[in-house]
Amino acid sequence: ESLTETGLSLGTPSYMSPEQASGNPAVDARSDLYSLACVVYEMLAGHPPFMGSTGQEVMARHALDPVPPLRTSRPELPAPVEQAVLKALAKAPADRFPTTSGFQRALADTEVATPTARWPNRLTLVVTAGVVALATTSLLYFRPWRSDAENSSGDSVRTIAVLAFANVGGDSTNEPFSDGMADELTTALGKVEGLSVTARASAFSFRAKRLNPQEIGTRLHVRYVVDGAVRNSASQRRVSAQLIEVASGKELWAGQFDHDAGKADVFAIQDSITRSIVRELRVKLSMGTSARLATRSTDNPLAHDLYLQGRYFFARRSDSANLRRAQEYFERAIEVDSSYALAYAGLGDAYSHSAVFGYLLPRQTVPKAKAAVLRALSLDSMSAEAHTSQGFISLFYDWDWTTAGREFDRALVLDPRYPSAHLFRAWYLVAIGRPDEAVNEARTAALLDPFDPVINARLAAMLFYARRFDEALAQGRKTLELEPTLGQGRSELGRAYLGSGRCAEALEVIERSPSVSAVFQGDRAFALARCGHRAQALEEIARLERNANAGHYVSRFVFARAYTGLGDRDRAFAELDSAYAERVWAMFTLKADPLFDDLRGDPRFGVLLAKIGLSPALAVGGSRPGG
Repeated sequence: ESLTETGLSLGTPSYMSPEQASGNPAVDARSDLYSLACVVYEMLAGHPPFMGSTGQEVMARHALDPVPPLRTSRPELPAPVEQAVLKALAKAPADRFPTTSGFQRALADTEVATPTARWPNRLTLVVTAGVVALATTSLLYFRPWRSDAENSSGDSVRTIAVLAFANVGGDSTNEPFSDGMADELTTALGKVEGLSVTARASAFSFRAKRLNPQEIGTRLHVRYVVDGAVRNSASQRRVSAQLIEVASGKELWAGQFDHDAGKADVFAIQDSITRSIVRELRVKLSMGTSARLATRSTDNPLAHDLYLQGRYFFARRSDSANLRRAQEYFERAIEVDSSYALAYAGLGDAYSHSAVFGYLLPRQTVPKAKAAVLRALSLDSMSAEAHTSQGFISLFYDWDWTTAGREFDRALVLDPRYPSAHLFRAWYLVAIGRPDEAVNEARTAALLDPFDPVINARLAAMLFYARRFDEALAQGRKTLELEPTLGQGRSELGRAYLGSGRCAEALEVIERSPSVSAVFQGDRAFALARCGHRAQALEEIARLERNANAGHYVSRFVFARAYTGLGDRDRAFAELDSAYAERVWAMFTLKADPLFDDLRGDPRFGVLLAKIGLSPALAVGGSRPGG
């Protein structure tokens, strides 16, 4: 019963090739060879090459993690057998055996190559026979991307992306509604059995790139796209949508809906568009989705409009002004409908992120966030968004690890394809000392939403905390390719260079970085100090102090980082004590952060971790960051 999960590419996650797991429709026989090699690996090791708590995690590991060595499980295994299986499990199809018979010969040759090894020849023959037998069946069972003609039963998973709807006429007040319509269609289609829907951020990432829908669909590796537009005329709105097959560019369906912006049922429009798409794709609705595809979170169209505007500005939360506007729109939505659970969850997010981004003091704003999220949960205990919001507060402010873990787990049960829940659970895993698992969780978020630059930057952070600096560098570069102006991406790349001891490159990246989070402004002073520029580091600290004295929020964690770089332990611990009193969220990263390695041998470090509720620091290996 655990084989094929709803909402994933058709196939068994434990045996899916990286190109299948990433949704690439251009698979060939080498994908079948990979799946076969997974079977052989399991025959030899007793377990599949990649395991995880969810199908998404397993798929992410196929796409991104190195294959665990076979001889860890079977030390007596001849090296040529391990080499043959690992070659068949190469991430890139071009690096695998070109044919199944080549894999067969490589395994069979071990009989001659290792005649004296403690390796039963009979088992070699069994494995080889298994290759021959399974080579045929793998073609039938492991290839998800068949044509509709091949899948006459209509059971194959169809991949689809809802693109950002065009705001026709340029009325800026209409843009939140057009974005929100596409966003909520994405959510509605995601509830349909047999559809795998690209996450919002990835689908929207092509908005300004002047590509046609077919080109965007090709880059997203989906079979279908929904393209649409919203036009405002006086009090009337017109919503148009088209379903396009990516391979052919053919328009499979088109619809147009006119409604009174203040009176008509926007959910009925979403429901009608979604049903038309589902009908065209010939996907059978499950019992849970047949009654209504568009969730009625409110019956008030005005409240719904205000909520969409709040989410529109929240998506642009790297700017403090946008977070304030998001907060205002969520509050107005609640004024119109006091039982609107999603609006309360959104308001909680606006408050809590204002604290985490350093726009407001945590003690000033987090209590308001808590009240809003608790109200959301009281109104709708089945909201994945509300449980994620609660987990966020428990982790980033309360440092209540038990509640945070429970809330993220609950959110992922309700919606296993919710990228934010996976991302924040990764932070939770960093806090409790499981950085490699945090990497896997962040990779799952990135697999679900591969074009979201913030998620990609956070994956670089998880790799940094796991001390996998080369991988962090590669991920940091990838993030900047996605969004060259993202300050968070440049900050993560600079920290990865520091972790690798590459001072000159770290300084070059950090010096060119735009404004970053209030918590990580100390990276520049740390880098200057570690790279031999002590006077400049002191000048940077003085500049930060002037900003703080002028009324700008600068976390004391920033100064703790700077004084650690200077080697002033007493001042660093004094600043960390102040940061603890301030409830700076980043305190829970101390356990893993390589830039604080110089403090770990001091007894005060263990005392500080205990105050936060964390066990002693992780063992430290490798060279001194920046040294």
